[in-house]
Amino acid sequence: MKQKHVHFVMQGKGGVGKTLISYLLAQYYSSLSQTVQSYDVDGTNQSLSLFEELKVKKFDVVVGDNFNTKAFDDLVAGLIDENNQYDHAIIDSGASSFVPLNKYMLQSETVPLLLQNECYVLIHCIVYGGQGILDTLNGLYAIASCYKAIFPPPKLVVWLNAKDAPVEYDGVTFKESRVYEMFHDNISAVVELPRFSGVDFGPFAV
Repeated sequence: MKQKHVHFVMQGKGGVGKTLISYLLAQYYSSLSQTVQSYDVDGTNQSLSLFEELKVKKFDVVVGDNFNTKAFDDLVAGLIDENNQYDHAIIDSGASSFVPLNKYMLQSETVPLLLQNECYVLIHCIVYGGQGILDTLNGLYAIASCYKAIFPPPKLVVWLNAKDAPVEYDGVTFKESRVYEMFHDNISAVVELPRFSGVDFGPFAV
């Protein structure tokens, strides 16, 4: 069975760059001649679906105030289906689905199921500079805490987005933070996005 890399892009705060990260991942792996299937489970915006070249599959996992477990189960079933022969699955989630999605993933043991089916699981989380720093650090803490007990735990990739301000709090950088100190063994990479000025990136929150 061909091993898939399953990328969940998550953060509880909106407008910090989840769709941008999902798009960059899709473009990067495609540039390496690897096959990619992108999924949009953002019940509010579904911005990734605007890019027709990605041929994004949409799953409405949040309908109103309810989490649509069947839609998510269908998504996971597709990920482990041997007939779906692609290298990377990239799942762009929304802020509105952050809590119910993670809660259901833990209850249904989604990550262990994917691992048992030869999937390599990565969770990408954005830490945003400026006023969003505490909210996004708390989001990262929530994710890292939830999945640390899983063995083997999914790999965490942290993206530092300095669009509005440097990613630091009271002069403390991310790698000096308490969150990084607590979970650095589970963090496989820290990616710093370059800070752009006066550039229009359309629907992206760079």
